Amino acid sequence: MAEEEYDWGVYNFNWTLWEDAEARLKELIDEFLTANDRAGELAGTIEWTTGTKLIDWVDHMVLPADSIDEFDLQILGYEEDTEAETMYGARCYRHRGSTLFPLLLRPGNLTELALRVEDVDAFCHVHQRAAEPLGDPLGPYRWVDVIKEHDHLLTAVDRRGYSGFAIGDVYDVEDYAQVLDAFRERKREFPSDEQGMVATKELVAEQLDRLGTNRMADAWFKAEWEYWVAHNQAAHFLRSKHDHVGLGWANRDHQAYRCSRQLYTHYLEIQELLGMRRREMYHAGAQAGWGAQVMEQVDLGFVVFCDVDLEEGEEDKDFASEGLEPRDELGTIGLWVALHGESMLQAGIPPPVPPGRLRQGGPGPGIEGLPVHGPILHVPVPQAVLHCGPALEAGRAQGPVPTEQGPHRP
Repeated sequence: MAEEEYDWGVYNFNWTLWEDAEARLKELIDEFLTANDRAGELAGTIEWTTGTKLIDWVDHMVLPADSIDEFDLQILGYEEDTEAETMYGARCYRHRGSTLFPLLLRPGNLTELALRVEDVDAFCHVHQRAAEPLGDPLGPYRWVDVIKEHDHLLTAVDRRGYSGFAIGDVYDVEDYAQVLDAFRERKREFPSDEQGMVATKELVAEQLDRLGTNRMADAWFKAEWEYWVAHNQAAHFLRSKHDHVGLGWANRDHQAYRCSRQLYTHYLEIQELLGMRRREMYHAGAQAGWGAQVMEQVDLGFVVFCDVDLEEGEEDKDFASEGLEPRDELGTIGLWVALHGESMLQAGIPPPVPPGRLRQGGPGPGIEGLPVHGPILHVPVPQAVLHCGPALEAGRAQGPVPTEQGPHRP
């Protein structure tokens, strides 16, 4: 996607705290769990097992249309999305200035709380639900009822490249499966990393002939997360906790590509093919020596930090467009890449670690916990030291290995 196509008026993004809106959503969740006792028990199990809050897993809520005033929603920062696909006469309201979940207003008395899970079939299996999910496997949107009490219905949904709320006919399931396999099986070792990035860009461009951008982006990140889990002890441990309650990797906050300077623009060009758009630039501070261009897939909510070493003064440049020259000395990000490989090739991309997961029961055998970070996004994201398997051969290193490191992203 060419730079001039961006609407920079929208994507000169500025994070703001919406404390009143968040507090109101928590009230709605609490009221729901009070009215639906069994849903409350399940929520407690999810929170204890994963170390997260239930709000981290809420996809959306459906409220009776006469239970909340539209003006009150506007005061909280919600705006009606007239283009959202819905069912049963529902109207969709989104909070575009935050990561807060959407609210749907629908005629009738039913209140619905929908959990986002990676796969509704896995969720039903874990919780022994006999209900048949609506929607095609590998389709854009699936829905299943879980527990209903007193006009309060707990449901579970999974999404694959779709941001609406309607279940319709699907004609691209086979294409989605083929694209997912292409990304799962893509080559990651090449004579040079530059050849690898060029080949990866060509592969992604080829898939656009098979599948729409949003569905392709979903397949890409699903394959990326699977690769990371397969090569990472901490990821495997955390994934097992999610799977124990049938959730999978469904609470998406952000992930990070750790990039070499000389290949930085390749990362951004590939992501733009996936429908990612440039958001703000981030600088970790003078002593850290690295920064990031933040990318977002607006329709799907995927956010990626493209981390890279920066020299003094480069944080004020448009390094995302102009690129960066290689340098002899390795910083925090460059050292990581030299040891483990490019994130988009050999090393893989870490998906979000659930808030609080490492507080309960420890991070697991052989996995060292690190403190919470993430004040820029106002979302605390604890990290695990990522054991990415054996370091690649010493010949990968392109500069001296520093004996000391400044502030860093683990």
